[in-house]
Amino acid sequence: MTDRVSSYYSLLSQKYPNLTKEEERELIEEAKKNNYQALSKLILSHLKLVVKIAQRYRSKNLSLDDLIGEGVTGLIEAIYKFDEKKNVRLATYAAKRIKYRIREAIFSEAIFYFPPKIQKLAKKIKRESSEILSQPEKLAKKFKVRTSEIKQALIFLNLTRFNLEDEESSEENPIISEDTQDVQFEKISLKRIIDECLSHLSEKERIVIKKAFGLAPYENPESLTKIGKELKLSRERIRQIRNEALKKLRRFLNKRLTLISPFL
Repeated sequence: MTDRVSSYYSLLSQKYPNLTKEEERELIEEAKKNNYQALSKLILSHLKLVVKIAQRYRSKNLSLDDLIGEGVTGLIEAIYKFDEKKNVRLATYAAKRIKYRIREAIFSEAIFYFPPKIQKLAKKIKRESSEILSQPEKLAKKFKVRTSEIKQALIFLNLTRFNLEDEESSEENPIISEDTQDVQFEKISLKRIIDECLSHLSEKERIVIKKAFGLAPYENPESLTKIGKELKLSRERIRQIRNEALKKLRRFLNKRLTLISPFL
């Protein structure tokens, strides 16, 4: 743990000590009856578990606070699904659900998030001929970058629509060849898949997703706080809209393509 996380963990341990098995069962029973105070006490007493799990993960576009927030969502789900008849403590049962929610959030981000460096590289290689676009090793040598970065940029080109002077059809002339891609896509154009996915969302969900991941017409990803201010909604509400939209997108995407997550 970092010093910051260790201090936070110690503070939680002192302020919210572990519950006894009897206290835990009683609070779970009350929480399931919509007793908010009981639910809050369960969350606070297990928050150090969420922090401990969350700090093990790293994400390019999610802060530790975001990961903790996702973990708390998993904890709440575990509380309501907990079977008091089983001889197991809530922490043991909830750990899997907490990890699942955090991994799911990271995976969702990984689908759409590409660092600014990769986005800039994609705009550069967009101008190259279709012949060299199928040879990432040559592109890497030409632009003096790693081959893995070229492959990421090629994937990005298939995911987004650029407002460049030469608007070529990526559907008729795919940028990524089957021989060079790390991630296996179905033959249908990925760009068309994303457009079709977004069409399944409400207008507000589309705006949130496009702003959060820097999809056209927005050039760069925006923070949840900034999006909230623009839409006059709280950060938490924006997070909820984003997560619900991502669930819809994943359901559709999972039917059309297979992505290999970098953290698995």
